[in-house]
Amino acid sequence: KASNNVEAPTITPSTGTYDSAQTVTIQAPTTETVIRYTTDGTDPTATTGTVYEGPFTISDTTTIKAIATKEGMTDSDVAASTITISKSQSSNKN
Repeated sequence: KASNNVEAPTITPSTGTYDSAQTVTIQAPTTETVIRYTTDGTDPTATTGTVYEGPFTISDTTTIKAIATKEGMTDSDVAASTITISKSQSSNKN
């Protein structure tokens, strides 16, 4: 019996520490899915969160969570990526 679950989306960049603002992309392996995401640490659902329409930039430490949904299928697991932006001291030359 084939699985009727939507595969979890992939968030890029993955969890880690970066020294500058990051462009975030979210991709779902299953075709024709709707991806919703949050940046406040809450879990998105089929009806909550922001619909992903394209890459976005974050400049502060953020936990991004994403879910992929498709009509007639079980929602994916929630994927998460915690992106830590390390503000280097060298950028504070006034």
